[in-house]
Amino acid sequence: MSQLSQRKIAEAMGVSVMTVSRALRDHPDLAVETTARIVKMAREMGYTSPKADGVEKTATRRVSVIAYERSDSKFSAFDSDIQRAIFLALQRECQDNGVETVIELAKSGQIPKSLENQSVESAFIFGRYTHDDVAVAPDIPKLAISSYIADNPLWHVVADNATGSRLVTEYLISQGHRRIAFLGDKDPLTELYQQRADGYTIAMIRAGLIPDVRYQEVLEYYDVASLIDGNSAVVVSSDSSAFGLITMLDQLGVSVPDDLSLAGFDNLYELCHSNHLKPRMELTTYGPDWSLMGKIAARTLLFRSQDLQGPPVRITVPGRLVVGKSSARAKISPKS
Repeated sequence: MSQLSQRKIAEAMGVSVMTVSRALRDHPDLAVETTARIVKMAREMGYTSPKADGVEKTATRRVSVIAYERSDSKFSAFDSDIQRAIFLALQRECQDNGVETVIELAKSGQIPKSLENQSVESAFIFGRYTHDDVAVAPDIPKLAISSYIADNPLWHVVADNATGSRLVTEYLISQGHRRIAFLGDKDPLTELYQQRADGYTIAMIRAGLIPDVRYQEVLEYYDVASLIDGNSAVVVSSDSSAFGLITMLDQLGVSVPDDLSLAGFDNLYELCHSNHLKPRMELTTYGPDWSLMGKIAARTLLFRSQDLQGPPVRITVPGRLVVGKSSARAKISPKS
């Protein structure tokens, strides 16, 4: 049967070509009722299964990996060590299961070709996307990875953001710090930093301490001066932001951890395998299992794709506290 004939059935049924293909292959993730309706329509339209030397051809499963980028960004989503680690694990899992992956980079507002042409059975979503972005091709199952938006409509596999931030904050508290600030990135297209701020806040309140949550889109020197005034430690929402803060502190003559303790999130040091690419300092941080995230995402999309059409579910991936060289015991515990 030709792709054109499948498209005709899809148009008649009001579903995607890939859904028709899955029904005709009796794909286990497709609802039994949907499969039966499509097969019935195919027969009525004169469908004949393709044969090659008397053996029915098996269609190759194909999924897309769509990385959404900010329209004003100069960097690709896969410039990130984190996204690369997730993707490599995801790709290996797809290859092991005989599934092709189509990689697309898209700006928010653009329709990826694989969704526009409905040439894939499902899609992994990376990066900063909007509700309009993921509303395209609603009958193609989608799974968000690592990041997600407010009122998120998609299943998503993410780090345990609140727990991780709580753990690093509790560690700083155990080291005698009482005045601890939280510095988060201001990003309306992800809930990650809010979740991490929540974890920090929980730890501070449990310890009877006053939370000090701050968000910055662009960190300026006067922000840094205000941040360190009276605080002995700072929890930063990501390792990359923590490294940027360390650079600014150096220029202000503030030493980490002698003058100020820092903790981050991501464990970037472990992801940088080449010595010349490694950050200059091992941070105290929380390290999610990024490879496990890729494996879980792949298995969820490949084997539970029909479930993804239901209400959104959050799947959290565990991690661990990493004690590095960016934190030290408080010299004199400031009054809380």
